[in-house]
Amino acid sequence: MPDREPERPVEGSLLDALEEGVVDLRDGRILTANAAFAGWVGVPAPDLAGRDPIDFFTDSEGRALGADAMGEACRLRQGDGGLRPVSVRPIGGDRVLVVDRLRERRLESEVWQLSSRLGTGAEASATPPLCDEVAGMVEHEIRTASTVIRGYLRLLLDGRAGPLQAEQREFLDEARRETRRIQGLVDDLLELASSEGSRELRIVRKPACLHAVVHQALATARPLLESRELELALDLDLEDDAVRIDEERIASVLVNVLANAAKFSPRGGTVRLATHLVESAAGASISISVLDEGAGVSHEDVERIFDPFVRGRGVGGEDGRPPVEGMGLGLALCRRVLEAHGGAITTIPGLGYGLFRVTLPVEG
Repeated sequence: MPDREPERPVEGSLLDALEEGVVDLRDGRILTANAAFAGWVGVPAPDLAGRDPIDFFTDSEGRALGADAMGEACRLRQGDGGLRPVSVRPIGGDRVLVVDRLRERRLESEVWQLSSRLGTGAEASATPPLCDEVAGMVEHEIRTASTVIRGYLRLLLDGRAGPLQAEQREFLDEARRETRRIQGLVDDLLELASSEGSRELRIVRKPACLHAVVHQALATARPLLESRELELALDLDLEDDAVRIDEERIASVLVNVLANAAKFSPRGGTVRLATHLVESAAGASISISVLDEGAGVSHEDVERIFDPFVRGRGVGGEDGRPPVEGMGLGLALCRRVLEAHGGAITTIPGLGYGLFRVTLPVEG
């Protein structure tokens, strides 16, 4: 078998960024391996060249496996002596993907718990609807695609493809921020499904300027608004916008609300975002309102629109509005994030236009 050409530095960097193991084989022995696999087996990647897979892979009963016997139900000898359940899957040529099956099973279990709780009252099946392989591949594909995109964005930002203009750098920075958000979406979905849905999301509050977070969200959502030729009207009416929040999570909430407005707005319309201080008997809070010129939320949907996997009935494709895509997770995640901050997200039905209001308490 001819020798494989030396791996290009760019490809090697991208493979090392993956959370799953990637191994290249030659004549039944290891040619190269990425950082994840090397970390699992406790051997530096350069020292793995020439090693026999039989040194690392076993079956479920601990019997050593060579390269020709590895498959879906293997064990990997770790550097600490433990055995990690893995699946070995060919991904082209002599390259194999080594997938951590513990993470596959965790995803399957938590998605099944969520789907059972969201049933229509019918008795739950005794068998989860997602098998290990499907659940694991869903998580793996999202994480792998996001990691590869983020790797190439980093190379572009480092000037590997030539100097960048200021606007090009700005666009790439926004794209990189979105890939981080996509990677976090998988974790958010699992948290949404945990502990009967009662456990709060993990948030890290730090002092921040709310209007800076608003502008960060606007920069991220700008391509969505521009694709619908939507104008943006701002009314940022806060003398003191100092808050203590998890900036990334609140920015993600605002991006979701703005994306929702873009989806349901007629082409060429206007989306309005306003901030102001609200005084009440319960204390002061900051309100962020997003209005669009769509049909708004119906009375039938107002009680369920913030539930997971729920989308408004009969929306999209009418009155110049685009067909609406998505899983119905955005507003549910917004509610969880805001509840963890002691805030809320609300909408008012039957207005003839869309209105969503985000509130955050002002800490004394």
